Amino acid sequence: MYEFTLYVVGQRRRSIKAIEDLKALLEADYKGRYSLKIVSITKNPHIAEKYNILATPAVVRTFPPPIRTIVGNFSKRKNVLAALGLT
Repeated sequence: MYEFTLYVVGQRRRSIKAIEDLKALLEADYKGRYSLKIVSITKNPHIAEKYNILATPAVVRTFPPPIRTIVGNFSKRKNVLAALGLT
């Protein structure tokens, strides 16, 4: 089971696109084997500070270790999988 947290800034177009792209990628390759928590740092700025989220959108693979983080565009499947250590 993989665990991910996606940090976004509210309901901006870029945030919505990041959510859609990441969900599509995870559903295609890891359906039933992942959990995804979405955190808006506009509503929860203390969480962004606690986990040192300096840019968004950012996805963090929290389990299994080691923790992996990727920031930016999640539309390029191969790049995202590699950055998250899923290849």
